[in-house]
Amino acid sequence: MRRITAALTVALLGTSLLAGSAAGAATDPKIVIIVGAVHGQTSSYLSRGQDAYEAARQVSSNVVKVFSPCATWSKVKSALQGAAVVIYMGHGNGYPSPYRTSPWPYSQNGFGLNATCNDGHDNTTYYGEYYIGNQVDLAPNAVVLLHHLCYASGNSEPGNSAPSFSVAKQRVDNYGAGFLKAGAGVVIAEAHSDPDYYLWAIFNTQQTMDEMWRAAPSFHDHVRTWASTRSPGRTAQVDPDSSAPSGYYRSIVGELDLTTDGLTRVDVMPPKAASPFGEPSASPDSLAPSADVDTVETPGDVTDAASQPAPVDPTSDSP
Repeated sequence: MRRITAALTVALLGTSLLAGSAAGAATDPKIVIIVGAVHGQTSSYLSRGQDAYEAARQVSSNVVKVFSPCATWSKVKSALQGAAVVIYMGHGNGYPSPYRTSPWPYSQNGFGLNATCNDGHDNTTYYGEYYIGNQVDLAPNAVVLLHHLCYASGNSEPGNSAPSFSVAKQRVDNYGAGFLKAGAGVVIAEAHSDPDYYLWAIFNTQQTMDEMWRAAPSFHDHVRTWASTRSPGRTAQVDPDSSAPSGYYRSIVGELDLTTDGLTRVDVMPPKAASPFGEPSASPDSLAPSADVDTVETPGDVTDAASQPAPVDPTSDSP
C-alpha cells in the first residue's frame, strides 16, 4: 500500500503543480478525512488515514483530518461543513442488521466516532444518518468515500451470515441516504480498498461517477443496478465478488451521471495524468477485510435532536 501511495503522490504532485500554474488562484476543494474509533484495529486505520491525508495534500491545501482518539461528533460536524470530498474509515453500523428490528437513524448509516476526546480508541459512539442529514451541509455534489467498514457496501460483519441481494440493496440505499440529504452527489463504499484511486481519479480525469467507479482496480464487472427508494431520483449499484451474486464489498449510490470535473468546485481541472494504478481488474481485491464487529449503539448527541422524538434505550430491541 505504501508503494501505491508513493506512486500516487508523485502523480498527483506533478499534476497539482501544473494545475497551480494554469489555474492561478483556483479555489482549493475542502477534503475531510475521518478515522473513527476502531478498538484494536485503530492503529492500522490511522496509518491508512495518514496515507490518504498525504495524498489529498497533493491536490488541495484545504485538507482537514479528524482522527481517533479525538474524532468526536462536535469536531467531525464542524469539519464536514462545506466539504467537497469526505473520506471515512472506521466502524460501520447499518440496517438491516442483527441488532435491530427496525431502522434507527440516530445511530445507523453514519460514523463510529469517539464519545469523548483523548479517552482511547474503545469508546465508540455511533452518529447516524439523522445527524448527518440534519446537521451537515456538504459542498454541492460532494463525493463521500466510505472505506473498510461494514454494512455500507451491503456487506455483513466478519463471522456473520452473508447477506442476500435484497438485504445488500437495503444496506447500500440506507447508508447513502443521510450523506445525499447533506448535499453529496455520490456515496461510494469500498470495504477492501483504500481511497487513493478515487483521490487520483476525481482530480485527474474527466468522466462520470459511474465510469470512475467501474474503472477502479477493484472492479469485478458483476454490476447490479436499481433505483434508490431512500433517495428518489438517485441510482444505486453494487459490484459483488461473484455473479452469484455474493461478496458485497463495492457500491455506489447517487447521481451517477455527474462528472468528476463538476463535483469538487475546482475552477480549472488539472491536466489528465496516467493512472498509477494500472488497468481495472476483474479479480477480487487482495486486501483482506479488517475485523469490524459493531455491537455498541449509543444515540450520542441527542440534545441536538430537539425537533425529533428523543431516542430510547438503543439496546431495547436488540436480540
